[in-house]
Amino acid sequence: MIRQKKIAPFLVFTILLALMTPVSADIVYLDTAKMSEQSITKELLKYNITQKDIDYYAGYGISPEVILDVESKVAINKKMSQVIKDAPYRPLILADSDEKEAFIRHIENFSVSETEKKDMINSLFDIWSRAPNKITENDYPALEKIGKEMNTYFMKIYESDIESSKDDTTITPKWGGTWGGKAHGFFAYYAVMLSVNNQLWGDIAWTYALNPDITDTGYYDRYYGHYYHPFPPINGAAPGKCLLNINNAVNEYDTNKNQAYVDFALASHYLADVGNPMHTDGVIDQYQNQAAHYAYEQHVNVSWSSGHRYNDVVSSNTQYIVVTDPGVATQNLAKFSNPYYDTLWNEVTKGMHQDTLYQNANIEYMTRVLVKETSKYVNGLAFYLKNS
Repeated sequence: MIRQKKIAPFLVFTILLALMTPVSADIVYLDTAKMSEQSITKELLKYNITQKDIDYYAGYGISPEVILDVESKVAINKKMSQVIKDAPYRPLILADSDEKEAFIRHIENFSVSETEKKDMINSLFDIWSRAPNKITENDYPALEKIGKEMNTYFMKIYESDIESSKDDTTITPKWGGTWGGKAHGFFAYYAVMLSVNNQLWGDIAWTYALNPDITDTGYYDRYYGHYYHPFPPINGAAPGKCLLNINNAVNEYDTNKNQAYVDFALASHYLADVGNPMHTDGVIDQYQNQAAHYAYEQHVNVSWSSGHRYNDVVSSNTQYIVVTDPGVATQNLAKFSNPYYDTLWNEVTKGMHQDTLYQNANIEYMTRVLVKETSKYVNGLAFYLKNS
């Protein structure tokens, strides 16, 4: 287990400064703790969150304050300038007060000199004081340096968590796929059962849905092919990979339904991939951004069939998005999930340890939202195949 070092006096001062300093004069996040229940409910309507939604999430112990905290941040992040959207490790720019404090504490534990730590912290305070309207490309080198060091530090925490739980059969130390390994089969199986209610074809979909994470190799297929950034600069091949495989399924449907549902399962994988915000952003520095990615997907994996039981979101969902073009549907799901990237990255990196991620209500809320929307799209893909 990674042990925290004793915080140096300089860091104590900077942490206090972080707590006293607003995010910036121009980025103002809502303080939900100071809002009444009525005002929160009214504010949530701006984000199309109704009382029915509030009641639904209340069933999981997720409060309206949590929902508003997340959705208001997502709305603000959507409006950021292109220079911020293009910045390496840009979520650092958008940190709230709690996240600032956490990032400063993390820096104290970096394996660099005290001088470098001070330089990094000073750079962050300078960036935070100018965000969002006075950020320039000249800030990119400092953000990249801090982000890479943070990733190195976080990988040690991630590996420590894996090592400490190596006897726990619910945790798989090896990389397990976009939603943590277990989810792809669930998405595909329940979509088939909803659309055609055939156990054999459902089992086929379950069996083959994870295959692209096993058989795809090389940069293009294994990484670029499982990724799609839906806003300029647009890149990624997930829509094309989904379309290719579902077209194969359509062509085989009348003559070989077993093979058609193999190809449906493969198509569903690329579609479901982009329901995870980590597969819609950060590609430029993805090799130096694996810690948050790994930690989040490990959280989903561990909490899929126990704890939060995210699998229940899929098995209980009977809604679907009408799909008329699978490639466009993949793009649209990415457009839905991508705005959650910055908030999700900051929430994950704020804590990193699996027990901390499990206790984070913001992460649970975002995951439930994202898993449900992904399930709707995969269900829609199954009906597209049935009706083609």
